[in-house]
Amino acid sequence: MSDINASEARRLAVQLLSANDDGAMRIDDRQTTERDFGWVFIAESDAYLRTGDPKEQIPGVGPIVVARDRGDAAFVPTNRPPEVGIEKFASEWRARQGY
Repeated sequence: MSDINASEARRLAVQLLSANDDGAMRIDDRQTTERDFGWVFIAESDAYLRTGDPKEQIPGVGPIVVARDRGDAAFVPTNRPPEVGIEKFASEWRARQGY
């Protein structure tokens, strides 16, 4: 499989989110970042994105990472700081690449 693009990565993140959510969450495109391994997507509640009211945030939803080489999409575990989980995913991706 050839590398995926940002649009396909977002589609995969939305698909993963939809499979694990009742429709109250969506991707906050303003927070999406591209990294060497792929993309990091942040999901927030629809109500929070509409109002900006912190009381509308839903705790416990980690970032979604998508690998550019295979399109693997996964939630980052929330039992540690997000950057730790993102870096673990990145390290595994780099190992597959032979870095």
